[in-house]
Amino acid sequence: VEAGEMTTVVVKIIKATDLLIADLSGSSDPYVEVRVGQVRQKTKTIMKNLNPTWNETLTFNQVDLKAQQHVYITVYDWDRIGANEAIGKLIVPLSDHTQGQEKQQTLKL
Repeated sequence: VEAGEMTTVVVKIIKATDLLIADLSGSSDPYVEVRVGQVRQKTKTIMKNLNPTWNETLTFNQVDLKAQQHVYITVYDWDRIGANEAIGKLIVPLSDHTQGQEKQQTLKL
């Protein structure tokens, strides 16, 4: 990829298993935030679930792969009152992926 050449990055969030308990109720209300560069997108929140399934596709257009070299993924527990709490995060290097090809990964937070 040449400097300044733009591409699209597609991230599919399928599911999580065995998430941390973050609420007093013994569960969590998880959602996932994905960031590529300064652009952030998030999944829906799944209430009271430690093994949520999202099956959501997040598309990031006009990504300069020379400038944006990682995808940042954070799982949050949504809270009605106060700040949402990060319960897991990871960084995925874009260099691990071949442009134009889908790659499925199971990642541990």
